[in-house]
Amino acid sequence: MKLDQLRYFVQIVECHSFNQAAKNLYMTQPALTASMQSLEEELQITLFHRSHKGAYPTKQGLQIYHDCKDILMALEDKMQQWQTLAKPQEKPSGVVHLAAIPVVCNFILEDIIYGIQKQYPEVTIALHEVGMLDFVHEISLGHYNIGLTAVDIAQREQELHRYHHINFQAKVLLADEYYIYLSTKHPYAQKTALSRAEYEELAFITYSFAAETDFTKRFFPTKNIRHLNSLGNILQAVAENKGASIFLHRALENNWYIRNHFICAKPIENKVICPSEYHLIWAEEQTLTCAEKAVVEFIQTHYAEFYGRRL
Repeated sequence: MKLDQLRYFVQIVECHSFNQAAKNLYMTQPALTASMQSLEEELQITLFHRSHKGAYPTKQGLQIYHDCKDILMALEDKMQQWQTLAKPQEKPSGVVHLAAIPVVCNFILEDIIYGIQKQYPEVTIALHEVGMLDFVHEISLGHYNIGLTAVDIAQREQELHRYHHINFQAKVLLADEYYIYLSTKHPYAQKTALSRAEYEELAFITYSFAAETDFTKRFFPTKNIRHLNSLGNILQAVAENKGASIFLHRALENNWYIRNHFICAKPIENKVICPSEYHLIWAEEQTLTCAEKAVVEFIQTHYAEFYGRRL
């Protein structure tokens, strides 16, 4: 059996004609007929029903046709891969714009971005802080090809559908949940967890743009809420014991205020606040630069790994 015989066979099936297949293959019909007879003798199978209407595969021939298509497609893919071996590999370089929600920016500055630039020294990351409420809108406008956000697990399918609708791919990177953040000067700072009553009596600080969101209504149990415009300002105010706040826990584990014991994180007894997931989203591969592809691959590989070092 020769590889050319498989190609000839597929061509005949798709043309329903020995004559037309021979023309497409730039060979004579007798030569094509002889090749198929040889293949039938080797396999001991009748491959075609022949009539004045044309040539159509038998039941066994149809199965062999599908197998031949798989073999030829796999071979073509391999040949394309082999051809790239001789070509110089493009080196990732240039500026990659990466959008991330504030708490994720806090995490990736020290770990992910450092890791990317260590592995790809000619890649520069331009990190853009984008509020969670504006995230999908900014991505859909084409301002960024890569983004990192967090999604309430209960809304996962809805959020993934939104990204797919704008031709972005998405991958879940890691699970997390929200904790209460207090100053270490706060009377509750020594507690392992807060009771529901203690949680409900706290004064809170949150983002000004989140004033009327469902999250605010669901998880800030008091009307005593102060609004500031950045993560840094909120954490500074919490450290000064001017109020408490709620953030994703794992994203802030290595924050400067936490490491230096100005702020502590507390769960609520017998309650999980908004279980969530971090999602990496990116544009279709053909629209990404070599550097952007390298960044997407690095984040997929290392995001959870860097978090794991702290657990």
